[in-house]
Amino acid sequence: MDRSLQGAIDAATHLPSEIEKVQNLVSEVEKCCEELRQTLALLDGKPDECRDKVLFKLCSCGAKLKWLNRESHLSLESCKLAVQKRKEDVQKRRIILENSLYQRKQLKEEIASCQNYRGLIDEIPLISLEEASVSVSSEGLDSNDYDHQVMLARLEAERESRRSLLRQLEELKRKKSDLDTELKESRQFLENIPKEIEKIHSAASRVSSFFHGSGFSSHCFHFLNEDILRKMFLLPLPLYVLARQAYAFQHTFQSDKQLHFHMDIVGDTKAAESIYEHLNASCSFNDDEHTLYSMHPLQVELELGGQPEGALDASLQRTFTATFSYLLCLEIVVVSFRSNASDFSLSTEQFAYLFPGDDGSHSPNPTNSYLDKGKFSFLPSKVGGARPFIWAQIICGLGFPFELNLASSSVKDGKEWLRNALNYSKHVVFGAVIKALIARNYFLQSLSMQLVSLQRLIVPVSAKEAQLPGDPRAELKSWSELTENQELVSTSANPSFYSQTGTRKFLLEVQSESIHLRGLVAVCSDYPLTCPYWSLKCIRGPLQESDLRDIERELGSLTEEDMETNALLENLLSIQVKKLLACVDICQEINRPSPHDSLIERPRWDRAFRGRMRTKPFVFNPEANIFEPRVG
Repeated sequence: MDRSLQGAIDAATHLPSEIEKVQNLVSEVEKCCEELRQTLALLDGKPDECRDKVLFKLCSCGAKLKWLNRESHLSLESCKLAVQKRKEDVQKRRIILENSLYQRKQLKEEIASCQNYRGLIDEIPLISLEEASVSVSSEGLDSNDYDHQVMLARLEAERESRRSLLRQLEELKRKKSDLDTELKESRQFLENIPKEIEKIHSAASRVSSFFHGSGFSSHCFHFLNEDILRKMFLLPLPLYVLARQAYAFQHTFQSDKQLHFHMDIVGDTKAAESIYEHLNASCSFNDDEHTLYSMHPLQVELELGGQPEGALDASLQRTFTATFSYLLCLEIVVVSFRSNASDFSLSTEQFAYLFPGDDGSHSPNPTNSYLDKGKFSFLPSKVGGARPFIWAQIICGLGFPFELNLASSSVKDGKEWLRNALNYSKHVVFGAVIKALIARNYFLQSLSMQLVSLQRLIVPVSAKEAQLPGDPRAELKSWSELTENQELVSTSANPSFYSQTGTRKFLLEVQSESIHLRGLVAVCSDYPLTCPYWSLKCIRGPLQESDLRDIERELGSLTEEDMETNALLENLLSIQVKKLLACVDICQEINRPSPHDSLIERPRWDRAFRGRMRTKPFVFNPEANIFEPRVG
């Protein structure tokens, strides 16, 4: 029983004693009053000598009555206080009892609610019991504990899955934020394009009116005739910048006999005048390929020839023409090349990588990527094979944020030298481009002469040949160029090298007494700055796969003194073929049976067998047709 309830009951049991005490006092008062009435009745009939006794008795009865009255009042007040105190105590215990009963009722309701509660575990896609039981051991657990641990494992797996989903959600939100920022910047950039174009058109109009109205042309272009000047001012601004530099270059170096340079403006003059009259009319961009690749009717042609500094062969004097055209809608400059000699052919792809990372495979104008619903890709075939080289945009004054194709660049230090487009623009100037074009033309002529000799199975060399009597002699049995439709015969360790822009592929066969090799040679467009790549396969003979890889490394290994020799650069492919024949000769000699083989261990020639830590690597001597140790 509750202590508060027991206290209330105890208080109720002591209260009747207080009431009984009050009742006793009341009965004594009644007796005293009755005795007082009787005494008063005696007072009327008594003589005087007996009155004193009656009065004394009356006084004692009155005093007793007063005492009883006072005691009754005190007892009544004490009883009232006791009753009030017990009443308050009872009320307090009653409230405690009611609270206890209410709490018990609430607890019963909560217990019933918990007993009737059904969780969402059945609705959650937890992993199966079989999967969860794999990670839970049943040793030392009863059935209830084991089921509990299995359920905890299932819930833990679900929690990890949800955590992973939350991480993915955060990553997607971050990507969405980045894309929103990029989209906002792109929209702002596109919104500013019409204003920039309007500024360019306004500036072009003012410059053109200044040239025609103030006599500036007659003052600054006094060495040009009127027809050339008229065509020059009809050119679009990028081609005008190029023509201005070209005429200044031609006027400056016209007395240089070792350099052939001539500039001309060709095309439909009337169509150019029509475009000039509607200069402020903008070209509409749509998905029509004819409109996208529309070309300005006037082009700038540069006829180039001559030899680079340090050239050894003075007979290589063929000239070529570079044609610069401007695409009106794409707003880029494209360049095409052709040879002016009938016995020498050139293609635009052969001038890829004139500068590191620049193969002209994509449009340098970043706004072109938004054409064709963001799927635009520049096709050189739409403009007759011409390519939008980055160096062409720079010398024409187009300051695009260039993206260099360094991944396919064949120059080893291209990434270091062209770390950013600003550094690229500083090095690419008109004079450097002309120098690079003339050097590329010279080496292409040298390569063409070597290829003609190799197709005739003749290895051209400029030094004397010395051959010991009785030594074996490997021969070049075949040499042919592979077309684009032919598949690669040999498996290459670096297939991306063969797919670069302007790379030419050749198939050759070398044969000696007991060795027959077949090889695939890839000559990239920036030959000889990049050494030709070789891939060899043994058709017949004792050579292993490791021997073929050693020969390939030997063909591509050039020492510092070799690179300083210009003669090696001009005859690099021929020297490599000569190296290959010498390697086959050495392999043939090493594998020739000898009566002393059982007594003397014959040395090996290849670099890999000797190790990379050797101090005196072999150097090929083209005069003696053998490998000799480097001296010093």
